[in-house]
Amino acid sequence: MVVSIHTLIKSLSLRVFYIFSNIFIITQKNNLIIFSTIITLAFAAGIYITVNTIELTEPKYYNPKPPTVNTIERNYDKESFDSWTIYKPTQYIDLIGKSATIQILKSQVLNWKIGSHSSVEIHGKYVNYIDYIDTGEISTKLKQYKLIIAVGAASKELKSKTNLNKAINLEEQRAVKRAEQLRIWLHQGLGNTIPIQPLSLGMRKDDNNTEKDTSYQRLIVLLGVIRMDEGCDLKSALYNNLNTKLDFPFKLSDYTKFELVDVQR
Repeated sequence: MVVSIHTLIKSLSLRVFYIFSNIFIITQKNNLIIFSTIITLAFAAGIYITVNTIELTEPKYYNPKPPTVNTIERNYDKESFDSWTIYKPTQYIDLIGKSATIQILKSQVLNWKIGSHSSVEIHGKYVNYIDYIDTGEISTKLKQYKLIIAVGAASKELKSKTNLNKAINLEEQRAVKRAEQLRIWLHQGLGNTIPIQPLSLGMRKDDNNTEKDTSYQRLIVLLGVIRMDEGCDLKSALYNNLNTKLDFPFKLSDYTKFELVDVQR
């Protein structure tokens, strides 16, 4: 059995106190012994008080419980990129009547990290996009499209002293870079067999600047083209129809740009 040093000292000081109390009674007529006994008693009492004081102020140490395992990232890893909402394909008609069949794919958990064009997050936690895109059913789904459109959008968080034109220009550039970064990541995961075009929506121009959570303004969204008529103007087909699609999370009139980059690689 392990006995703490405090317990030993406390026990010893009590014994010393008891012994010298008896000596005091027996030798009370001897002034010299009385004097030395008083000194000893005071010393023993001091030890006793000190030990009790330390015992009261010193923190207790217990065997810690096993740490709780943080399973948040593992849970998201299990979701992989299968936690997407994939909407029913619909027809998109351009200005001259040609059409394309397009499907909207919206991530339920991913959005761009605020102020970044190269980092994405899940509920505020950083994740590596490339670790997710090439796994699960979503990867198989993306490989079935003839063309993929990577949508880039920027949210609006303006400080009171920020130059508006400068801020808009910066966020519009960020939206372009986000769409381009998505294109690069998709090629890394899917290879170069499927053409991928970046679509930049620019910056959200909603006047409401009091919202704390603006993550919905910079969601991760893809458009998968299943079929397209020869000569179809994809830009006008998208622009004329996306605003009528309730499944598309961005209202085009709420953003400053609509730029579809023709990058066939």
